[in-house]
Amino acid sequence: MPKVRVGDINMHYETYGEGDPLVLIPGHGIDCMADYFCQIPVLAEHYRVIAIDNRGSGLSDKPDMPYAMGMMAKDAAGLLAVLDVHRAHVCGHSMGGMIAQHLAVSYPQLTASLMLICTTCSTSEHSVPPTLPHPSS
Repeated sequence: MPKVRVGDINMHYETYGEGDPLVLIPGHGIDCMADYFCQIPVLAEHYRVIAIDNRGSGLSDKPDMPYAMGMMAKDAAGLLAVLDVHRAHVCGHSMGGMIAQHLAVSYPQLTASLMLICTTCSTSEHSVPPTLPHPSS
């Protein structure tokens, strides 16, 4: 399970397949495998899939501080730099879609294409995911 230092955190990621890079950015509190579990084997037939754990999720560090979408986009860009990826297709699901949009706007040179799934746009650089009640509440 690879981890690399990206900025102020150790970031976990998984890679599968070969071909053009495809970065998968998961939703709030979801690790890289849970959000895309069924899709990764199919995608890896055609792409070098890079599935990430955002800061605060999965096996990536969870610093005790407020997180912002732009901060997590910077994490994704930093991971790509460490992996020597200069351009990638980017796919974000839910909150990952908001992060992906920030990545595409802030780092357009890294973004070959953008796929957004079940997401919305965040209204500011400092947008944070809402705190939702647990379903059993």
